[in-house]
Amino acid sequence: MAAKNNGDKPDTPDLNLDALEEEGSPYVFILGGKRYEVDPQQLDWQAVMDAMEAGNNGDLRRMFHLVLGDEDWSTFSDTKLPWPKFQKLATGLFTHLGNALGDQGEGSVSAGVSVGT
Repeated sequence: MAAKNNGDKPDTPDLNLDALEEEGSPYVFILGGKRYEVDPQQLDWQAVMDAMEAGNNGDLRRMFHLVLGDEDWSTFSDTKLPWPKFQKLATGLFTHLGNALGDQGEGSVSAGVSVGT
C-alpha cells in the first residue's frame, strides 16, 4: 500500500518524525590526541545501516569511514593504532551503533579474527 501524502495538513499521524526528540549519546574516543565523536542520532539512517552492514561483513575500514566522515577518517586512518586497541575500539563502536538501532548484539564485528575482549 502506498503512503498517503496530505500535503501540509496531515491527519493525526502515528509518528511525527519532525517532532521526535533525539535519544542516546555519542560514542567518543581519543586517538593521537584528537577527540572523535560518533553520534548515531546525527548520522543519516542509511549511513548507519551501511556502517552496520560493513561491520557485519568485516569491512571495518568502510564502517569507520562511513561514521567518521571524510575529514575525520583521513586523520584517523593516518594514525598508528595497535591491533589490540583497534579491536576494543571497533567492538565498542559497533556495539554502540547496534544499541542505537535497537540491536542487542546479534551481529558481530569481524575482520577475519575474533574482535572480542
